[in-house]
Amino acid sequence: MSDEKRIKARNFLDAMMGKPFREAMESAADSGSFGSAMASMAIEHAFADTWSRPGLDRKTRSIITLSILLAQGQISEFRNHVRFGLNNGLTPSELEELVLHATIYSGFPAASSAMSAVVEVLRENNLLSDVKTAEERGLY
Repeated sequence: MSDEKRIKARNFLDAMMGKPFREAMESAADSGSFGSAMASMAIEHAFADTWSRPGLDRKTRSIITLSILLAQGQISEFRNHVRFGLNNGLTPSELEELVLHATIYSGFPAASSAMSAVVEVLRENNLLSDVKTAEERGLY
């Protein structure tokens, strides 16, 4: 990856995910160990090339990414992107609406898992305290 791309990715990752996340990604990419090539690909292609393109703002890209991850049932990655979506300007009510809308197209099981992930992240950020997940209600 060129130095210019690396700087572009660094600036983007710092703004969207924070310096600790960016440093962890770079450490993984620079380690030369198992998985380092995938971390490098994520930095270069996902962040330097795709997320930082003109044409869509970061909030819109977060909505798209969250919708895709929810539909795929990729809840761990979805949870990370809820964090990033908050950094990109998504509100708790917009996150709830995203999950509700996706329920019709992706199904209740995927959406229910996603809703629990949203609740967990909102709690982490002190944006929600009085809502129980489906698991906490004994529904699973």
